[in-house]
Amino acid sequence: MIKTLEYAAVLACLCCHAWGQAQQGRISSVTGAIETSAGNPSLWKTVADNALVPGNTRIRSNDNASCVVTLFGTTTIYLNQKSQIKIEFSKDSASALRSQTITVYYGEIFLSCDMPENRRCRYTVATPSASMTIDQGAGFSVLSDTTNATTRLMVLRGVVDAKVIGADKRLFVQAPTKAFIDRRAFADRPEPMDSLDLMDLSWTQPLNPLLLSNEQNQQATWKNRIKATLADTSESAIVVCRLKNSAGYTGAWDIEQAFAALLADKIRELTPTPVEISPLYGTETELAAFNGKALQVVSGKIVDFELARYTPPKGSAKEYGAYFHCKITLLLSVDAPAHPGDGAKFKAAKEMLAKDTPGNSLDEIIAMRFSLADPAFSESAMGKTLRSVLSSFEFQVKNHLPL
Repeated sequence: MIKTLEYAAVLACLCCHAWGQAQQGRISSVTGAIETSAGNPSLWKTVADNALVPGNTRIRSNDNASCVVTLFGTTTIYLNQKSQIKIEFSKDSASALRSQTITVYYGEIFLSCDMPENRRCRYTVATPSASMTIDQGAGFSVLSDTTNATTRLMVLRGVVDAKVIGADKRLFVQAPTKAFIDRRAFADRPEPMDSLDLMDLSWTQPLNPLLLSNEQNQQATWKNRIKATLADTSESAIVVCRLKNSAGYTGAWDIEQAFAALLADKIRELTPTPVEISPLYGTETELAAFNGKALQVVSGKIVDFELARYTPPKGSAKEYGAYFHCKITLLLSVDAPAHPGDGAKFKAAKEMLAKDTPGNSLDEIIAMRFSLADPAFSESAMGKTLRSVLSSFEFQVKNHLPL
């Protein structure tokens, strides 16, 4: 059974038959003190579970409080403790374009946006430092730090275009500005990353033309893996993260590569023996999607793994050392529900995509620029997932394998 993270929540169903009715949301899974203010930001009132949200409303959560806000579209917002947002609705009568703007004044929200293709909708998320335009199917975490005039954006799925508001503001992106995976067509390779000139990525080195060329060459391989992953599914369960290695390579790595790198790092902490992450043949990694109300935002757990010593054949380039040969089966819950009546699990790629590196070290791929030592990342949706998985893995290694 997948371990549910602390903010996994029961989502309310919002039934609207006209735009006038749709100019409201619903607050569910209320924990602690959640308050709303309509029109006058100085007048706040505490709301109960399943409360309606008028068209233009501020919502704030106090210490140890959280809730889920379901909007038209459907957009789902997880409001973390000590956060304040404002939700605004508008409609262009000429074009029938329906807009929702979510302003994050401070704190962190996790947002999942599934816009119906047959409706003209536009969603914007704004903070005092940055503005983000949301594509259909996007899911991301936004942390607004008003003290330091910064915004942290962690894209988990879909497409999010982000830009800085004002010269004195800063935007830290922990995924490509366009974490692009198209669920509808794979005729061409995924779009390359946007240029980095729209944001302040203080931890990013200038892109080396050779490394950029290597990234472009890998796109065809990634496209084939994505196509194979989604061959029998109707939803994308691919999550894209940004990693950067010690050689300066910055690329769009999928979640399997991210976990492989983290696991390699964890194993190297437990044993001085060199470690390789090898393709996972014979066992499948699965991404599970759940229908109904028991929808988990993001959680993960290792359900099976094999770790054995491996001695390279005599005469090979690595014959001088023994290695740990690691195979992992990882079970994730994603924030994209299956279609009605479809409770099947989405099957992800059958390998963890081993990355060829020179020598016998994984230093080339495990020096990540988003770190669990960073509180902003460690307490985010993705950080909690990684901590849960690594904790599970470390427990099993220490209790069942004599390293």
